[in-house]
Amino acid sequence: MSRYKYVDLKSASGSVNVIAIVKHVKKPKKTKGSSYSLFFSITDPSLNGDKMSCIVFHDAEGNLPQIINNLFGIFFPKETQ
Repeated sequence: MSRYKYVDLKSASGSVNVIAIVKHVKKPKKTKGSSYSLFFSITDPSLNGDKMSCIVFHDAEGNLPQIINNLFGIFFPKETQ
């Protein structure tokens, strides 16, 4: 049995685990402050073709989620989990 509980995107609120398809991703960029941001959008069947936009911020660019490609999904470095 998995130690994680997964929810669909339509039901997601707060901090949750999801399995989704990455529809769009932009390269990480430096913010006006001291951190970096990463924008991506994801979808799953519960959204009926719509997407959920996500922005992640971190002080170290290397600790942002690594989106390998649209087939493998998103990997969060261990120290940010």
